[in-house]
Amino acid sequence: MNGPPLRRFLQGLADAEDMPMHHAADIDQYVTEVLDSPVRPDWDDYFLGIAQAVAARGECTRSRVGAVLVRDRRIMATGYNGVAAGELSCLDGMCPRAQNDVPKSTPYEGVGYCIAHHAEDNVLADAYAREVEVLGCTIYLTKEPCERCAFVLTSLSLDVVWYDVTKGRGGATRRGRNLEPPR
Repeated sequence: MNGPPLRRFLQGLADAEDMPMHHAADIDQYVTEVLDSPVRPDWDDYFLGIAQAVAARGECTRSRVGAVLVRDRRIMATGYNGVAAGELSCLDGMCPRAQNDVPKSTPYEGVGYCIAHHAEDNVLADAYAREVEVLGCTIYLTKEPCERCAFVLTSLSLDVVWYDVTKGRGGATRRGRNLEPPR
């Protein structure tokens, strides 16, 4: 692999055998449209690219999600979806949803609960541990927040930006402090 370290890192993620296909396509698209472009990314694309790298640490075998909390164009905290430190994770074969053959993108109610904390939970826990004031921050996500997370982010008065793969470069979808939960 050639190119700068971030490009090599992201391309390696896209080529990884255990990477869920939709995330490999997202990373491939990001590498092609943003890193290979002569145009300097805007701030939303910049922080969404960092969130993509953070998502690589995710412990869910079904959907890796990254979150970056930003204030005044400075990163305050990061988080990805995963279990508590030291616990066995989905990467260790402990995913109840996979064990019960629950299809991907199935609601959490019923068989096969999710053991991973959402990236939004973990970025807020990181901010709390660092004593970061979250009011006035923007959160960048690699995926649209679920209804529960949207409610929490709205309660904290955060601006929310997430990557929409269908839009390609400039694929940021921004919702302000009046974020409505997805339907």
